[in-house]
Amino acid sequence: MRIQLEEPNVVNVDEALDRIGGFTTGGSGNGWSRWSAFEQCEYKGKRLYEESLKPRNPHILGAKALEIGTIDHAFLQQHYLLLRAGDKKRPRSPETIRDALLDHGAWAEHVYEAWRVFEAYRDWSCEDVQHVNFVEQHGTNAETGYTCRWDLGMEMVEWRGVDPKLAGFWLVDHKTSGRFDELALECWSHNGEILGQQWIAANAWRDEMDAGRAPLTEVYAFRGTIINILGKQKVPKFHRAVVPYDPERVADFGNRIRRDMAEETLCRVTDSWPRRNAACIQRYGKCPFYEECHR
Repeated sequence: MRIQLEEPNVVNVDEALDRIGGFTTGGSGNGWSRWSAFEQCEYKGKRLYEESLKPRNPHILGAKALEIGTIDHAFLQQHYLLLRAGDKKRPRSPETIRDALLDHGAWAEHVYEAWRVFEAYRDWSCEDVQHVNFVEQHGTNAETGYTCRWDLGMEMVEWRGVDPKLAGFWLVDHKTSGRFDELALECWSHNGEILGQQWIAANAWRDEMDAGRAPLTEVYAFRGTIINILGKQKVPKFHRAVVPYDPERVADFGNRIRRDMAEETLCRVTDSWPRRNAACIQRYGKCPFYEECHR
């Protein structure tokens, strides 16, 4: 591994990945990031998405945890592209991406920390058996225009930490976490990001089945989502939380998004965007528009 002693021109990791090319950074555009911001505070949703404002907030954009998570996603993307059967063009290796990030100005400390976690994960998961269907793919709900990005779609045969009786088609969402408490490990069944991914996937799966293009055997049934959690402890730990597809819960989520969209339309028509004080300071610090609202 190359050594980088000085970093006079450090850039945000998203910028470094853009320079490398071949990676999708940021949100999906009209997905959970947007609608969760609107649910927290209509004014925040307006500033971020109606006006496309990108605030330079060091508490958000420069956060070490977020950068490490983004870098690990890039490593995992290349890892599973290499495992996907039938690739005509061999993807770049995670090692190539690591070195390219350093060459393009990413913060070396963050790159090395992400690499430490990824290497441990690669060793831990080396006996997994799966058929990778896609890596980093976007989805859209045709009715509403709601969007998502799936980290991985696969036919799981045997995954460490997952009951082999659950073999079938799963979405996988990669997460990194510094703590393995209950919130990090198990509180995913009502997570909007995960439900949104399942909402789009289930509709797409039904469309494929109706058109006779999706196999109807039980092993290929759409099972739900596996949350693939990579721990950043001194000795990295790993956990896989299973969120089975629940049609009723996912349908409720779809109704929630329809309501959010109707309320946003009302805000736009009336030019009234309420500010919610409860959203000013949250788990990860101040809202990026805190100073603007409290001056």
